[in-house]
Amino acid sequence: MYPHSAFRLMLLAFAAGHAALGGGDKDKPADAPKEESVVPYDGKTRGALQVNTVSEKTGEWFDVLQNGKRAFAGATPKLNTTIELAPGTYVVSVNRTERKVTIEVGKKTVLWTGELVVEGAKGSGDFYAPFQGKERKLANVQPVVNIPTALFAGKYTVKLFAGKTRDLGEVEVKAGKRTVLKQ
Repeated sequence: MYPHSAFRLMLLAFAAGHAALGGGDKDKPADAPKEESVVPYDGKTRGALQVNTVSEKTGEWFDVLQNGKRAFAGATPKLNTTIELAPGTYVVSVNRTERKVTIEVGKKTVLWTGELVVEGAKGSGDFYAPFQGKERKLANVQPVVNIPTALFAGKYTVKLFAGKTRDLGEVEVKAGKRTVLKQ
């Protein structure tokens, strides 16, 4: 075999393999991120926590507790932001859904919530609430129909309040995904 022929065969094999890998994935949806991951963080004495949600711009926030007390000073951080924390174990809360995390020096723990949205008539003023058992999973007021609510992954029963209360059934919220429920 000539040197050029070997090179051509190698190039052809590479191109065919590359096409096979890239060509079939165009219509395949991107995988949701893992609910928890750890990445390097430039900190010599502290680590960090980032809590993300699906919506890029959100007014929702997260809280961080250690031994039942708030673990940071200042304003409550919004979702999709990062805060520095001392190494240790913490409870992270988003709309009364919780996850336990361990923060390490030089590492950032990244948590993902999912989002729940109940679709309905625009401008109706109807609102909804997710429950687990009899516990309402909201940090403050009920979300209005068509507005997403960030929640950690799990199964929730959803109630709609539109004149009278209606049970919309059970849904599963997944990390990094938006779950849509039609009323």
